[in-house]
Amino acid sequence: MKMLIILALIAAVVIEAAVILRITNRNKKLSEKIEDSQNNGSLMAEVYQTRAQIASLQSQINPHFLYNTLESIRSKAILHDENEIAEMIETLARLFRYNIGRSEQLSTIADELENVQNYVKIQNYRFRNKFQLIEQLDVLGERIETYPLPMLTLQPLVENAVHHGLENRLDVGTVTIGCELTERYLILKIEDNGKGMSVDQLADLRYKIQHAENIPKMDSLKKKGAGIALANVNHRLKLFYGEEYGMDVFSAQDVGTTLILMLPKNGHVREEALQ
Repeated sequence: MKMLIILALIAAVVIEAAVILRITNRNKKLSEKIEDSQNNGSLMAEVYQTRAQIASLQSQINPHFLYNTLESIRSKAILHDENEIAEMIETLARLFRYNIGRSEQLSTIADELENVQNYVKIQNYRFRNKFQLIEQLDVLGERIETYPLPMLTLQPLVENAVHHGLENRLDVGTVTIGCELTERYLILKIEDNGKGMSVDQLADLRYKIQHAENIPKMDSLKKKGAGIALANVNHRLKLFYGEEYGMDVFSAQDVGTTLILMLPKNGHVREEALQ
């Protein structure tokens, strides 16, 4: 049984490495595409390069091999009555399918939430139920199943909250995903009760989120623990919905952090981004 656990851990590492590879490459390419589109007034370069990137990644990674490997490990765990390991592997497989196995640029709020649920579930296996995810999205009704949201919008934000705000808490850390509707906007809120930020840290993070020129400097920013994922999410929101939309952040030290996603109420996506 120890070997089974080792195999499961190896599979988890493979998945995480593949996810990181895909996200890192996508974000790096996307930052270059955004800069190109701003310079020439066209988003066509973004579209073509994104498709090329996805094709390149798919040629390097065989998702079915990893799915089948995970399923084999899960089956052996069930045979040995290791139900917790089996459930963990199944959750890993779902997380993997969403992050690696899909080539679409757009998803839905519902699918993004399911990806977040799987991510938090995995983290709770690692940290022994240290994190709580609360969803307050009833105001959306059935629109939660159809409202378009760029792939990998919510999970990087929740991961940021877990890693930077909640991991060091002694008690349970909470991430709340809520929503408000106004006359023009659909507003998603991702709130945590983590350590928060000082005034200077918040100002620094806001600057990095709002300035596109910071994204190409990912290596240097990463060394400083900067919120690269937040900056990339903000720029992808602007790419898909328009410049008036995007993300802002509010935080208070020892209280927590709130990320605000301003989206069009009608869910309209720019045609140029979908071609």
